[in-house]
Amino acid sequence: MNVSTGPTTRRTRWLAVAVLATTFAAGGLAGAGLAHLHRACRAGDGGFESHRMPPPLADLDLSAEQQQQVRVILDRYHPRLQEAMQTSWPRLKPVFDEMAVELKVFLTPDQRVRFDKRRKEMEERRFGVGAHPEDVPPEGRVP
Repeated sequence: MNVSTGPTTRRTRWLAVAVLATTFAAGGLAGAGLAHLHRACRAGDGGFESHRMPPPLADLDLSAEQQQQVRVILDRYHPRLQEAMQTSWPRLKPVFDEMAVELKVFLTPDQRVRFDKRRKEMEERRFGVGAHPEDVPPEGRVP
């Protein structure tokens, strides 16, 4: 089989890499947003005042009463958000892993090490050090 290496094939490859990189970045941003919302929604010992509001509500200059009302709603949705994150990660992780293998082909050895380190740190922030996301019950997640 003769494989063409003309401009169209190269352009297609770079387009595929760009799409994959964009998808990876979008997934990372979406995950970071969900993780941020998850942390913002968690109730802690310090009460609602010790937690920041989610970004869409952060700069609205909410009164103390409004913040309390928002916290009640966020706390009510918290279990559903955690369940959604727990159930989606086992399906998403293999896709991220497969895509990472392809992306790392274009990285230098140093970039690969930094890339792997950042992915590991992201998972540790979301699920706790040494934890496998699918093994951690929602109530045991690290905020």
